[in-house]
Amino acid sequence: LAPFLDPPPAGTFAESYNVDESWVLPAVTELGGRPEVSGEGTIVYVFDELTVSGLASEASLVLADPALAAVRTLDAAELARLAQERAIPTQGADAGALRDALRSWAGEQLGGGGGGSLFPGGYLEERTAPFSNAEGGQLFAAGGGGPPHLFFFGH
Repeated sequence: LAPFLDPPPAGTFAESYNVDESWVLPAVTELGGRPEVSGEGTIVYVFDELTVSGLASEASLVLADPALAAVRTLDAAELARLAQERAIPTQGADAGALRDALRSWAGEQLGGGGGGSLFPGGYLEERTAPFSNAEGGQLFAAGGGGPPHLFFFGH
């Protein structure tokens, strides 16, 4: 994050041993994250909306009923209307409880579990993607043509 933010200047080793990452916090919170400290004392930034359960829950809503896509931004009255249309009890429920009820309903509509079928292992797995689809000779030509271009036309 340092290239995109304004970190304080680096100090001496003794000063930097006590890490101050307060300059990161505004960006983390703006992006929907929060800091947590692990048992070993490492600061970890958690983004709940990017977790598998959060992704599965939101995906379940849209897959079960596209009308539920905006459930995160709706007020309590609109959530209650959506819940009543789907025969979900709404007696005395606040907006958070209504969102949870709609998410549970969506998981049941998809076959139980609220996302198990979307992420069978319970986590997202990173896939390797090639940097370029060009052949080796094409990459070599592109790399070889760059420096002369910069030399002749870069001035």
